[in-house]
Amino acid sequence: MKIKSSLIALAALALSSFAQASISITGNPADGTGIFSIDQDITFTISASGSADLIVFKNFVLESDGTQTGVGLTGNCTFELNGVPTIASVYGISDNEVSHVADISPVDGYFYFSGVGVKPGDTLTIKACSFAVPEIGAFNPDAVGGFDGEVFIADTYGRARSTITQLDAVPEPSAFLIFGLGAVGIVVRRRGKA
Repeated sequence: MKIKSSLIALAALALSSFAQASISITGNPADGTGIFSIDQDITFTISASGSADLIVFKNFVLESDGTQTGVGLTGNCTFELNGVPTIASVYGISDNEVSHVADISPVDGYFYFSGVGVKPGDTLTIKACSFAVPEIGAFNPDAVGGFDGEVFIADTYGRARSTITQLDAVPEPSAFLIFGLGAVGIVVRRRGKA
């Protein structure tokens, strides 16, 4: 019985280490087969009054490609302000800035949406969602893949409106399978010795 409870505790610890979401662009946006995803809910703590219009991805690309390419996305994400659903239409994604704009640097990308009025102490949650990315030939190829860095909410002028949230990579299902097989192996081995 001790082994079983130890394995359950170990599994809970392993799963709790994946606290937040990852953001990803898969496929190829250049040919219209790209998918933009927020894999799990992301909650931000608001630090300044104003309008929340962007989720900024710090260091989204290794290097700015010299052009800012944005594309509109069809669909919606569910937003909650202080736990209450709020209206915010999703508009699109930008691969990188060309120059510094307030708190946004040339290697930052962002997801833009219609503004939500916020004040310090509010929490803004963006629920998991995904969108097909229409064909955009000039999209920075560095933006394709998973993102698990720092994100924050900004207004349309690029001014931060939230504290920075650290996103952790969401493990692949195969990682859970490997962990599960390892746990079963430990149980079988210990029972064989008893």
